Amino acid sequence: MQQIYQHGVGAVAHSKLTIIPKHENYRSAPSIVDVLNQMRPELPQQAVRIQERGEVHLFLPPPGLNGPERLNAARETLHAWGWSDPDTKYLMLTHRGIAGTLEYPGLLRLFTAFSGFARDQLLDGTHFFAQYVLQIESLCQAYEAKNYAELALLLGKGTMTVTRHSRKAEIAQHMSEILKLRLSGTIGDVLDRVHQRGLLAKPRNLRSMERMIAATDLDEQSRRKADFARDLRALPYAEAMAYTRFFNEATPFATQHGVKGDEFKNVVVVIDDEAWNQYKVGNMLAGRDIEARLRRSRNLFYVCCSRAIKRLAVVFMTELSTGAEAVARQWFASGTVHG
Repeated sequence: MQQIYQHGVGAVAHSKLTIIPKHENYRSAPSIVDVLNQMRPELPQQAVRIQERGEVHLFLPPPGLNGPERLNAARETLHAWGWSDPDTKYLMLTHRGIAGTLEYPGLLRLFTAFSGFARDQLLDGTHFFAQYVLQIESLCQAYEAKNYAELALLLGKGTMTVTRHSRKAEIAQHMSEILKLRLSGTIGDVLDRVHQRGLLAKPRNLRSMERMIAATDLDEQSRRKADFARDLRALPYAEAMAYTRFFNEATPFATQHGVKGDEFKNVVVVIDDEAWNQYKVGNMLAGRDIEARLRRSRNLFYVCCSRAIKRLAVVFMTELSTGAEAVARQWFASGTVHG
């Protein structure tokens, strides 16, 4: 078993266990298998899907571009090669990387600073704010899709129920306001408007936290909640929309830890060695790291690249040492190297 986490079983060795090697690779195209064999020469594989060669790309950091600009440049290049996002899964090491790429970093940063528990509730959709935003976005999607049965069902959670024809016109006017406000307003603007128009009632916990903003003589814990509510209301609502798209999987992005065992037609592995100290792919390529982290980094990199069926691309967001770049070029010699 390949260990990709800091804790876990990893490889199992016992005198009564016999290793049965698996040489056939039924998933990946030959060019991808060539890369995998470079990574793990002790585990040689033979591609079974020989009817198509496949495609491999390595993107080294281009000069003059930083952070998300490097990923955007790689995406433009891949699009020119015929890649499309609906058929592509972008694997990033941490959710923080996804949040930055999907344009809701402020939201994740705010919840993380408040508490680890709040962050976890945001990511799994159980926080009362997350639940309210997901309802609002479901309401907007139903209205835009003219799914009036779903719209009526969602409106039943508020006070603006469809009981007569005049109400339909009123609801249409309110929904048009909300759709426009979502694009330019803050989270506070949209939440207030939805609540005031009777479309969806604010959760009691959210209203209680917002009332603390104007309160005085608060204890330390209540003051933190008030500051959190104030800062949350000030964020652009566009971040809430981006978060909802990720939560509903209407995005090609995923964390690398969440895909072990999965497979995708096209895979883009995004490497940012500044994202987490537990993994350093650049050091692994250069062969200069502590043994435990070197092994974890290689295993995670291998698992991610081996998810690809037809096309694989690796994008390095951080600079590589001369030695690391040389190894990367060697591993990806079967494909196209950019940079």
